[in-house]
Amino acid sequence: MTEEKSKEELFRIHQEYMTHTKKERLELYDDYQKRRNKIKLELLEFIKHKERKNET
Repeated sequence: MTEEKSKEELFRIHQEYMTHTKKERLELYDDYQKRRNKIKLELLEFIKHKERKNET
């Protein structure tokens, strides 16, 4: 996943999560965090790889 796609996906997941009621969000929170953290890790790996590539 590219940097731009990752950011778009994080935004989309957040928007989707926020469309639920407070009670629903409490129920969905763990899944939301898992999805969000997975994408954040992918984004971090992409950025690290990009920086390493630019160093050489």
